[in-house]
Amino acid sequence: MIKESNSNEHLILVKNQYYKNYLQKELDRYKYIKVPTKKMSLTNEEFVDWAFELLSPKELSQLISMIETAKGRSSSVRPILETIAIGIVQKQTS
Repeated sequence: MIKESNSNEHLILVKNQYYKNYLQKELDRYKYIKVPTKKMSLTNEEFVDWAFELLSPKELSQLISMIETAKGRSSSVRPILETIAIGIVQKQTS
């Protein structure tokens, strides 16, 4: 029973680390992500830190899925990141 619990915790940590590495890799292309509604910008480090601080694991999974879908369609990822940044900033300030 204890071994199974540790295994699940390990899987969660690995999944979270994957999400973090994936987002960092995607955001390395951009110095800043604009937040149009607030007339401000987030650095790529701020974006990743706030995303992990404020978004649920399900929301992070959906974010990764949206990025992968956009890349699969040869679309720009920046608009998706800007939209997510708006939500992150709103959650941070509320």
